[in-house]
This record gives sequence, structure tokens and C-alpha cells, in this order.
Amino acid sequence: MVAQEFKDFFRRHGHQSRTRESEPPAEQNTPETSGSEKQQDDTEVFESEQQEDPLENSDSEQQQHLEEEFLLEQQRFNSDVTKELTTGFCVTFNGDATKYEPSKFLPPGVLSNLINEETLQTRVFGRFLHPTNEQRQRISERIIQSPEPGLRAILLVILCYGSLRMMARFEHHFLRGSPDKSDLELPLDESRAGKIFAADGKTFYRRQFNFCPVNIKEATHTKIKAPCRLPYEGQTEIGNGAYGKVYRVIVARGQYHFDNPPSRNMDPAQPVVLARKDFSPDERSSFAFKAERDILRQFVNSDVPSSIVKSICSYEYKFPGVDYPLSSIIFYEAECSLNHYLNHNGYRPSSFKARRQNLRRMLDICEALVWLRNNLVYVRDEYTYMTYYHCDLKPDNILVYKNSNSGDDLFVFRLADFGEARGIETKTAFSGRQQKAMYLDVPGREGTYLAPEVQDNKKKAQAKPSSDVWSFGCILLLVIVFNRDGEGGIRDFQDARRQDSRNSRREGDHFASENDNGCKGSVTNCMKDLIKSSTCLVEKSLSEPFVAYIKKKMLVAYQERDDITKVSKSLYDMYNKSTHVKVETTHHAGVRRDAKHCTNSPNGTVFFHTPELIQMYRTDSLSRADPICPQLSSTWSATFRSRHHSSSNHAVFVAKRLNGSLKAVVVETDQQSTPSEFGITTGRAVLEQLAVSPDCKTLALAYRPSETGDCSAQICMYDRASMKNIQSDASSEADSIRPRRPSDILGQNGIVKMVQSNRDLFFSSDGRYLYHACTLKGPLTRSRPQLRVTVWDTATYAQAKNWVIDDTDTTYEGFFISSIVPLNTQIGFVCVSHGNCIRICKAESQDAIKLKDISGVKKLLLSNDDKRLVMLVTRNSPADLEIYGAYLPKLKNAWKLKILEDMTFNPKKDDANLLENGSEMVLLVTSCRSKVSYKCDVGSIFEP
Repeated sequence: MVAQEFKDFFRRHGHQSRTRESEPPAEQNTPETSGSEKQQDDTEVFESEQQEDPLENSDSEQQQHLEEEFLLEQQRFNSDVTKELTTGFCVTFNGDATKYEPSKFLPPGVLSNLINEETLQTRVFGRFLHPTNEQRQRISERIIQSPEPGLRAILLVILCYGSLRMMARFEHHFLRGSPDKSDLELPLDESRAGKIFAADGKTFYRRQFNFCPVNIKEATHTKIKAPCRLPYEGQTEIGNGAYGKVYRVIVARGQYHFDNPPSRNMDPAQPVVLARKDFSPDERSSFAFKAERDILRQFVNSDVPSSIVKSICSYEYKFPGVDYPLSSIIFYEAECSLNHYLNHNGYRPSSFKARRQNLRRMLDICEALVWLRNNLVYVRDEYTYMTYYHCDLKPDNILVYKNSNSGDDLFVFRLADFGEARGIETKTAFSGRQQKAMYLDVPGREGTYLAPEVQDNKKKAQAKPSSDVWSFGCILLLVIVFNRDGEGGIRDFQDARRQDSRNSRREGDHFASENDNGCKGSVTNCMKDLIKSSTCLVEKSLSEPFVAYIKKKMLVAYQERDDITKVSKSLYDMYNKSTHVKVETTHHAGVRRDAKHCTNSPNGTVFFHTPELIQMYRTDSLSRADPICPQLSSTWSATFRSRHHSSSNHAVFVAKRLNGSLKAVVVETDQQSTPSEFGITTGRAVLEQLAVSPDCKTLALAYRPSETGDCSAQICMYDRASMKNIQSDASSEADSIRPRRPSDILGQNGIVKMVQSNRDLFFSSDGRYLYHACTLKGPLTRSRPQLRVTVWDTATYAQAKNWVIDDTDTTYEGFFISSIVPLNTQIGFVCVSHGNCIRICKAESQDAIKLKDISGVKKLLLSNDDKRLVMLVTRNSPADLEIYGAYLPKLKNAWKLKILEDMTFNPKKDDANLLENGSEMVLLVTSCRSKVSYKCDVGSIFEP
């Protein structure tokens, strides 16, 4: 019934019905019919687009019925569309300011769901569009396969908001006519919509914007007209400047297309967050937009460093009756600007490595400026060498991005905002035209970071090739201040510059002085303070040379400034040296030639040992020795090398008397005082090791009872406060051999422990435990040596723990344990075996970790918290000292300390200690042969 009504309807409608009546039946088509004739049947061209109203002669009752049916279907389409519409924005302009107002648009993908093959065949064809049965498939394909939004969107606009009259004109113009290609590229302008849809053109023009939001497409510039929908699900203002505002925008899924996305994790099926920089619709802003857009365009096909921000696309939003459009450039979103970064302590670097990374990021900006000075870009269909002046370098125009390429460096800095930039063509790549870029005339203006020659009150000022060097020097100085003092330092420095301007015509926090081409006094004072305040050797390398260079070669008159290429080279040289820790060398004057060995203590005191004299160099007089002489008829023993505890301020030395007895001398290292002495009567015993507790109250001796070659040995502990309570410990381990003379003189005044041999003897840092190391070798050890470490509790004299370590490497020459150091926070120790295996022995566990690519470890040093291990390595000769650091207990990685000067270390004659002060950790190495002490900060190797 309905089909018959539509047949009658179109038969009664003038030109359309007459055309259809003249068409031959489908079965009369012959194989000889040409393709062009068939296409003419399908897309018959009307003589005029302004044809008579196709519903003009229809029966009013029939027309009302059809319109009612169309309205019912329209309600269904409208309901389907309304469910899918999402909120974007359109822009209005009231003459003073632009305003973003919420506005609906149809997301991509929805259009293909609403207008598809099934919809056309069941809800449109035969009811509102009337192709023949033979034409249906071709017309359907033509609608569906047209590029979106195209015919689908035009048809959906009519089905949702139009009329039967618009539907007839759609069929006439787009399906049976020959529409211009531009007719399929929505949005249509108002005049074109009027030509196609006559009186309904205004309706179509107004409604079409819901179905053709702007697409964010890489490397494009689009001119759009109000009220086009912008595909932003949300936006937040994050900054503003002289020419407009910057927004953080959320672009709806499917409304963007990137050929080279910054992250592989970017999912086109999800919204993306970008940054939009708006330029106000006025002359100055439009000029700045075109300047920045053109420069960024030139960067597209150029080898631009990653430290220059690259734009995604741009567009101009034209308002009716307004001379200048609202212009926008789209960028990838940054974490923040450098200005924000420097004014928030959350970004303040807390480690040496983080501070170095800040400097490295600034060197990236310097690299960008070098590239701008002479680069090959594509201009006017040929490659041309261009020189660019940024002319507006400031922290707001350096953006901080999260670093997606590195795990340990969280951020990268990138140069942005080329609205004030100017370019000079210096040479074409092929024609050879050349022009020397000396200066540019620019509008005179004032700014915190602008060079003095640019801050001119006249209408014109001159930007020199080194003008950007001044601005960069100001920003680099701020970063160094931030490294040291955080946001508080930035704020204080700004206040000082403002105070410096109180009596000046040029008010504000400028760096440039009004009276000359140099910087303000407050800036000079800041640089002097940065140079003087650096006391830590490592931190000096991150500030002193950089600040001195800024002061001498950057924040000066333009005639004296280095060009940006030289600045870059100089700063990179300083940076590379900062990666190597500076070594502070002290030459000890007056050291005797017959010095046998040297020792040093954790408080920095150095000792050189000779038979007749011990020379002590205190921390406040490292170049002048205080002699420590034994009494008459005594010589210092070269056999004993006492350990110095970090918790102790004394040193113990042993003198040998002519009668064979020994004398121990205790020296306070932190103050001038008379050494205390006590005698040790040895009898026929041979003293091999001596140790004194950190509080100097307990004395321990390791000796062999006689010189007969007996392998048995004894440990004797004394309470120096009272040499009483003589106790003899007759117990021994199963494999110990009891001495032949248990009543030996050394054992008469102390607690005796039976051991097999003596290799090392030392107290824990708190004096609670006494450690003894001995070598075991015999039938039970399978002819390979073993190391036994026994620990006694000094309060109870009871054995606390016993460890045995086997030598498993039969190819290793020499004794397999080269260094052993006690843990400070618990019972246990760390030692190195075979030069490359670190063993961590605790009360309940024993771990062995082989070092990767490290061998020849000669000495271990442990931090007070037992978390950081410093290893001294000499692979070939004592002159080749390498320093490594690693975290305990995992030792997953060991990092090498890069030092500027060579250091020597001979474990048989030299000594090393860690000097800890809070978070600082300084290595002190003393060389007996060179008669020098080296100091270097090793804290940086623990900042991976």
C-alpha cells in the first residue's frame, strides 16, 4: 500500500515523474548498452539546480500523509543521533574577547552506524529516496563509500532536521546530478547551501555543524568558520601571554590523526590530551601566529633537534565581520613550563645526578639555539640555510616534557614559542646566494630576560646574534640557583633584582642593568655567592665553572659575549668534566724517606710510619707533621697496622723495646694531648696482631706462644681499666691445638682464647664484638686453604659466631681473601675473595656475589649504615686505581667513579678510609710512596 502511494506520489510530480515514465523497463536493457548510457540513466543531470518545488503539485492530503510519515521517521533518527552526540566547543566573539561555549557534535564512527546499507534499504529507499531496483545498490554504495562526513552526513542532517523538500533536492543534486567535489566537503558555506537547498539552505547550514567537527590532523593548516565544532571533550586554561592563552585540551577519540605519534602507547580509540595555543583575533597576534606557524612549518622537513618543540597542526577560526581570525597551534602536552618547574620544590633535585640532569637539559636548549643559528630548512621549494633569532627566551617559553625514552631521566626541556622569532636567509643550498646575518631590527620592548640591546624604549631595537646568549645565560643561572636552593632561592633572587630596581627607570626583576650593557649588582652578587658557597668537591663541578663562565662570557655587553656555538662547546666541556669527580690532592711536607707504610683514620688524620718516628698530620694541618717518638731505647714496630674506627678518635701504635717487650701508645687524633702508654710483657711469645676497642677500654692481642714454629696461637683480651680477674679459657674448638705453655706471660692478665693461627684481629665499630680471622690448612681442607672468622662478645667473652669460607678457585694465586670489614649495625662482616667475589656473612646467612667485569678488588670500605660498599681496585699496577660503589646486600650493579686525576694505591703500604658527614661521603686515600693524600666525593656513584 505504501509503495503504491509513493509511486502515485512521484507519478504526479512534474519533471521527476515524467522522467521515470520515460525510462525503459529494466528487462529491455541489452548487452550493447554502453556504460556511459547506463551511468546517464543513474545520474541524470537536471538543467537547473533551482528547479521547481517537487512537492508543489502534489495532492495536499497525500502530501500531509507523507510529511507525517517523514516526521515520524525523523523523530527516530533524531533520537538515535541525540543519544550519540557528545559535547565539544564552538567559539564566539563579542568584539572584545573570544568565548568557548559548549556545543554538540557527532563522534566519528557513529555516522557509519546510523547510515549504513541496512538503514538505506529499509528506512530510506522507497520512502524518501526513489532509485529504481537496478540503481539501489549503486546509489547505496555511492552514499556509503563517500569520504566522511560526505553524503552520509548530508543525508543524516536532512533525516534529523530537514524536510521532504530537502530530501528531493538531495536526490536531485547529489545522486542524479554532478555535484562539485567541494559540495561533499562539509561544512558548506551559507551561499552554497542556499543554492543546493533553496529556502531550506539556512536550515542545512545551521544544522550541518553537528556532523562535521574539526579534525586534528598532523602537518595541516585549516581555515574554518564559526560556528564549526571543535572536538574537545574538555579544556583547561594553563597559561597566558601577550598574544593569547594556552589550554590543555582533551581531543575526542577518532578526531585526531598522527603519522608519528610521540608514544607507542597512544590509542586512537581513546581521547588524547594535547595543548592548544590561541592567538587573539587582532593584528599583532595574527602577525605573531603567522611568524610562529611559518617557522614551525619550515621545521617539518628538517633535521630538527628533539629539544625544539614541534607543532602538530594549526587552524584559523574566522568570525563573520571580524578582520582577523582566532588562530591556534596544536602541540603535544607538556608537563609544565620551566617557570613552573623552577617555582615548585616538587621538582627540586635531591641528588647529585638529578642536579646534573638539570644542567644536561639546559645544554639541550643550548643545542637547539645552535641549530637555529645555522640550519638547513625547506623554504619556497628549495633547501635554504636560515639563521633564526628567538628573541623571546624565558622560562615560560621552555617546556618540560616527560621523558618516554629513559627510565632514570624523568624529564626533557624543549624550546618553544617562536611568536617573536625572526629569520634571515643566509645561503641557499644550490644557488649559493649568501647573506651575512649581523642583526635584526625588532620592536623595542622590555623583559626580564631580554638582552640590554633589545630593551630599547625607541620604536626599533637591534637583536644581535648574541642576544639570545644573554637570555640563555639568565635562565641557566636560575637553574643553578634552583639546584642549590630550590624555589626559595628563585624567589629570593627575584626579590633581590626587584630591590635593585627601586631607583631605576626600568622597574621589575630584570637581569640587565639600566646604566650599562652588563647585569645588575644583585645578579653579580648572586653569581659570587654561588661560586663561594660550593664546598663539596662534586657540587663545585656543577656550579663554580658554569657560573664563572656565565659571569665572564654571557651576562656582559654584546661585544664581549661568546657566540652561541662557542657557548655550547664551553658548557659541554664543563659538563663532561663534572661527570668526573674532582680529586683534591694534599702533599704532605717533611715525610721521611724511610717511611715504611702509612695509615689514615675516618676523621681525616694521616700517619706515616718509620722505625724511629711516626709523623701525624691532623685534619687542620695536613701539610705539617706532629712527630710521635718512642721513648729511649725503643723503635716503632712496622709489623702492626692498626685499624681506625669511624666511631673512635684515637690511634694505637706498638713500640719494641730492646729487652724484647712491647709498648702500646694511644694517641688522640682530634686534639693535642699527651699520648698514653702501657707495657706488654711478651716473654718468649711472638705478638702478631693487636687491636684496641673504639672506646679504648679493651685491648686484644693475637700471638704465638713461642718461636718454635708451633702452629698453635692464642687470643688474649684485657680490660685496661683493671688488669684483674685473670681467667684462662681452657675450651677450644675441635681442630684447635692447645699451647705447650698455657701459663705464658701474655695470658696471665687476660682472657685467653685458643686459635690455630692469626691473620687479622679487629673490633666492631661499637666495640661489642671482637673478630679474629685465621687461615686453616691441612688434611681436612683438601689442601686448599680456608678462612675461619670467629667472633667473641666482649661483655661475656663467649663465642658469638663462627664462619668458615672455602677457597674454591684452584687457579687463583695468593691468599684468596684480600680485604675484610665488619658490619656496623649487626654481627657479621663483608669480605672479598679472589678479587672479584663479595661475600656477605651474617649471623643467619652467608651470600657470595660475583662481580661482573670487575677484578682485582684490594680493599673494601663500608658506610656506617651498612648500605653502601666502596671497592678499591688495582688490576695491573698500584697506579691504576679504580673506585667502584654498590648497594648492599643485592649488589646488582656496581658503578665506577670517574675521577679527573690519577690516584695510586698499594694495599701493602697505603691506606684508605671513608669520611662521612651526613649524606656526604668522601674517600680519603693516602699514598706512602707519593707522600700525598687524595680526597674525592664518592657519593655520586650511589645515585644511579
